[in-house]
Amino acid sequence: MIKTFAIISPENPLGWTDSSEEEFKVKYAKWTGNPQKYNKEALDELKSSLIKDKLKNNGEKCLKYGNFNYVKIKGSYGNKENTLIIFNIPFADAKTIAKSFGQESFFYGIVGEEKSKIAYYKTDNACITYKLIDITDTVTYENDAEDFFSKFGFKYKINMKEFGDNVNSINNNGEFEESMNENRTFLSRAEHRKIAYKGETK
Repeated sequence: MIKTFAIISPENPLGWTDSSEEEFKVKYAKWTGNPQKYNKEALDELKSSLIKDKLKNNGEKCLKYGNFNYVKIKGSYGNKENTLIIFNIPFADAKTIAKSFGQESFFYGIVGEEKSKIAYYKTDNACITYKLIDITDTVTYENDAEDFFSKFGFKYKINMKEFGDNVNSINNNGEFEESMNENRTFLSRAEHRKIAYKGETK
């Protein structure tokens, strides 16, 4: 059973990218022109890289200790990248994981019998808060739907039914409801989630 889901990428936090061949040539030219200035900029970049690794580590810890059930898919936030669909997650935890991965944006969806609603959230203050940008109910249930989502035009083709085999069975409804209770702490919800699934992991 899927009641809610979040779409969050662990890649490219806060817009960081690796150097392409062209970018490397530009950096090399800067170094030959002014090594002292380049070295200072390179040190700043290294610090950013260390922050990036720390964010990735924090995000992965949140997934692990939260006892979340998720699958990896290919998606698009503008560029194609690996992304996670995390099932049966409270909105508060979706924000926490997006922040832990240092993500500029994430999607949060609520599954209905006929249609699902999906919302796009974005930060403009380095993940301190996330603002609702738009919401739509155009998630489809087509049997041949490809995994697809985009912040551009809000077009979605996510066949949630195809993920049924990837979602842990809920064996204790009371514990499951407590795992979605946003008045509890992150770790408290995680413990209730673990009991609801009876310790299953996929």
